[in-house]
Amino acid sequence: EARDHDPSKQFRDPEEEKLLDAADGGALDRDYRTIFIWQLASKVQERDVFELFTEAGKVRDVRLIIDRRTGKHKGAGYVEFYHKESVPKA
Repeated sequence: EARDHDPSKQFRDPEEEKLLDAADGGALDRDYRTIFIWQLASKVQERDVFELFTEAGKVRDVRLIIDRRTGKHKGAGYVEFYHKESVPKA
């Protein structure tokens, strides 16, 4: 039995997901809960970013921008929080 692994969901909290679904904030709400990060060291991984920004609030998703040609991240990405109040703390 093959397990589906979606890396974009690796940090998700099932209880917080239910609250987000109930609030139905849509894409606009997601924009208010997401920050752009840059100047990341080449050795940084999504887990490192997750652990750092967890200090600001509960992280829902980390997406690093990947170069299709090299397969490495470009030193930039996005961090989505569960609560927009976490953004100023980041």
